[in-house]
Amino acid sequence: MISHLADDELRTRIEAKFASGALSRELPHETYGGPSAGQRCHACDEAIAAAEAEIEVGWSAATAAQYFHVRCYNLLRFAREPLPNRDQIRAERTTDKTRRGGLPAPKDYARRPSLGDGRPCDGCGETIHPTEILFAVSFANGELSWRFHDVCCEAWVKFKPE
Repeated sequence: MISHLADDELRTRIEAKFASGALSRELPHETYGGPSAGQRCHACDEAIAAAEAEIEVGWSAATAAQYFHVRCYNLLRFAREPLPNRDQIRAERTTDKTRRGGLPAPKDYARRPSLGDGRPCDGCGETIHPTEILFAVSFANGELSWRFHDVCCEAWVKFKPE
């Protein structure tokens, strides 16, 4: 089950784990994504369901791997470091495209995380590589389906028309 914690609560938990040393602010030595092996998420402490993707992180060759829900890892990543320039550019392109009407306003949708498959993001237009998180977005009417990088999906979800 995807973590049920609100973003603010999860960020608070992540910051506490940074402070205690349970989570590292360092860049990972290795990062893998794939189907869940039923591990417990090191950020929210909830189980990662078999039907979900999980992120496996090795902070160094000498430490045991840690496992995360996709959403939890993304919040950890953004709490650990400022957005890289590439992510900022992707988010800005997505926001601009939504503002111009190239993407629908975010309402009545569901999103499902998985790993990229080499096809382009509907937000920024860049390839979603297999090492990146892809959010497949579907709408209640079933007519449309969109594919986003994690940062593009977040920018789209936060979009507010002027």
